[in-house]
Amino acid sequence: MNRIHIIFLLLGFLLSLQSCKADKKTYQKDDHISIYNDLDYNLNYSIRPATNEANQPIPVLVLLHGLGSNELDMLNLAQYFDKYLMVVCLQAPFKIGDQKYSWFDFKLNGGNFIYDIDQLNGSIEKVLVYIDKLKTEYNLDSKRVYIGGFSQGAIMSLGISLRHSDKFAGALILSGDLFKEFEKEVKSIEINPSLSIYMSHGRNDRILPFAEAKKDALLLQDLGVNLESFWFDSKHTISQENYMSMINWMTKQLN
Repeated sequence: MNRIHIIFLLLGFLLSLQSCKADKKTYQKDDHISIYNDLDYNLNYSIRPATNEANQPIPVLVLLHGLGSNELDMLNLAQYFDKYLMVVCLQAPFKIGDQKYSWFDFKLNGGNFIYDIDQLNGSIEKVLVYIDKLKTEYNLDSKRVYIGGFSQGAIMSLGISLRHSDKFAGALILSGDLFKEFEKEVKSIEINPSLSIYMSHGRNDRILPFAEAKKDALLLQDLGVNLESFWFDSKHTISQENYMSMINWMTKQLN
């Protein structure tokens, strides 16, 4: 792969990660949304509260945005989920531009993405700390904690849910990837058999190739993970069809 090709691939990567916004209803701030800034952990987060009966444990979904975005992007998704589900949108710790953030750095090597594992593991720990913090502040149902994300957020969510499968009921993996450095680890750890994973990907994705998603799905199936995979005729984005299948899957999980 020549230098010009790599430059265009990187530009396409950054632009395509923003394209999921095109299919979404624009978020309108209202009295039901709370936005926070935690200086101790350098993470912003937004919460769409659940509508539950008093004293009933609350199921929660933690959403992680893609590269070059922020937590308000994922908040656009929150409005569509079941009203009995608390939705928490976290913002990545590394600023890469105006209102643009990253969970970890990466570079291209021979056309392959090489992730900064130290940053990735550090971000994973921050997310886990936040989830524990939420458990102390809200009456969360510890047996119905879900995590999910798009693109880089999906890479994070897949790694977190597999590595810490005892902490999660399920994960939403939207146009993600199982990072190569984690493949050997995931084959050697014991994965909670009750963990459920929703995986979706576009057949025309040129950022994180569809072929890799299929390989990841086969690996997870071989490991005995309770996986449901959904493939769409789309690029690196979340189509309306993808939205509907994701919401339906999540609703079934709660019921």
